[in-house]
Amino acid sequence: MNEQKNIPSIYGSGGGKGGGGGGAVEAPNTLQSDTIVRVLEVISEGEIDGIVGGLKGVYFDNTPIQTADGTNNYENISIELRNGLPDQEYMAGFPAAESIHDFGAEFTTSTSFTYTVSDAEIDAVKVTITLPNGLSEQNTSNGNLNGSTATFAIDTALQGGVYSMFNSYTIEGKTTSSFGRTYRVERPGTTGLWSVRVRRITDDATKSNIRNQTSVGGITEIQDVKLPYNDIAYAGVAVSAKAVGGRIPDRAYLTRGIKCRVPSNYNPETGEYTGIWAGDFKLAWTNNPAWILFDLLTNSRYGMGDYRDWETDRKSTRLNSSHRL
Repeated sequence: MNEQKNIPSIYGSGGGKGGGGGGAVEAPNTLQSDTIVRVLEVISEGEIDGIVGGLKGVYFDNTPIQTADGTNNYENISIELRNGLPDQEYMAGFPAAESIHDFGAEFTTSTSFTYTVSDAEIDAVKVTITLPNGLSEQNTSNGNLNGSTATFAIDTALQGGVYSMFNSYTIEGKTTSSFGRTYRVERPGTTGLWSVRVRRITDDATKSNIRNQTSVGGITEIQDVKLPYNDIAYAGVAVSAKAVGGRIPDRAYLTRGIKCRVPSNYNPETGEYTGIWAGDFKLAWTNNPAWILFDLLTNSRYGMGDYRDWETDRKSTRLNSSHRL
């Protein structure tokens, strides 16, 4: 809600002449704790040709993530895709083994917070920053209660190395209650123990009317389970719960599906053949029902290829997509 809440002024009994001034005004709370939801889901057997139009082909509740002109319908969304190659890279963070360590340690401009991971195999950490007293600033002249800001940086370093800044962040807005936000920080190198440092950039509050104290609420160590899921096309979705109304939306993907074996002289885009077919095949996406059926009959992983020697049959029978199979 964007309504403003009036805080009644308190007057002494001596009163005197009453003035015409109104009460102090408190701005609405604008900060909400923001949980990141992670979903790993299978799209298809692989290898597929891909998602049509990139993010334009990914839908949340029947609404595309991105419109035709490139405008985003949703913010704070990260999507990674794998097309189902026989030897594909694993997807970091999907899934992962996590170990949580609680702290509640304040950090200031003069005193930073440091933490060294417990194992050299840790791939990343999630740093939870808390504002234990909320985030607000009261105008000392009229009593109005408004928002404030807190800026900080997170640095990383290999053990014995020099810290370098991973990123800086600013929390801006207003809340009168404790608030927390979590940030994923990747390891700085490929091997060895490493450390993370959190330091405050905003000047420390020296007056009671400013509440923007910062603490590290906890550190979560993450060891990515490096499963590539070869031959499976899948998506990894990370979305802010606030961006989707606090619920996991229905997801859909517009795809050009499994690549099939088609004749090497066949153009699946035009449906035309060039020259004389030598009897060999290539992998390509096609909407030709003849070659889709042929793929289902001959593929040994998801079709009937293990039940008949189709290669021997192929040598004696030249298939053409204009024939009925």
